[in-house]
Amino acid sequence: MRKRMQQICAAALSLLMIVTSSGISGLGGIDKVLAAEGVQVTTSGSTITIGNEYIERTFSMTDGKLKTDSITNKRTGDTPTVFTPGEGSEEFIVKTVKDGDTPVISMDALDRTGWVATADSYQNASGNSDGPAQNLLDGNLQSIWHSKYNTSGAVGNTNFPYNVIITLNGTKTFQSFSYTPRQEGENTNGNLR
Repeated sequence: MRKRMQQICAAALSLLMIVTSSGISGLGGIDKVLAAEGVQVTTSGSTITIGNEYIERTFSMTDGKLKTDSITNKRTGDTPTVFTPGEGSEEFIVKTVKDGDTPVISMDALDRTGWVATADSYQNASGNSDGPAQNLLDGNLQSIWHSKYNTSGAVGNTNFPYNVIITLNGTKTFQSFSYTPRQEGENTNGNLR
């Protein structure tokens, strides 16, 4: 499964490299490879949208540069949630697997006082190991949020998708967002899916 996902991501990145080097019109057949894996690729004028049944991202091409126009989360009930990046913050680095690298961007963390994290699935209402979503915000690399995996001390579903909501204490302006995956366990335990 992990290898197949890496192949799909590689195909999507190849598509974006083709778009940035030759424009939106020349997709080189990679869109058909992605479609076979459930990833839809659509173009309209100077925009390209890549997504699946859960999430999609729309890019535009201006002066040979690729820019994120919007990210649509389709897992938010009857009405999808559309995130439109603010001017100057359109580009994101997305890593879905831990690889031991240090972050590309190093910035001081925002003060998370008053922030609240909740999840529709978790194991154990308190504690550092297999804990609630609030552990995502405590700054302690040894404490984790864990989705439900058995019935003892757990809430919610044991199957995907899982949803975590982070409520900020007022309006916040930030330039990047990152999370640190679980530091112990299997190689993929703690990676976003």
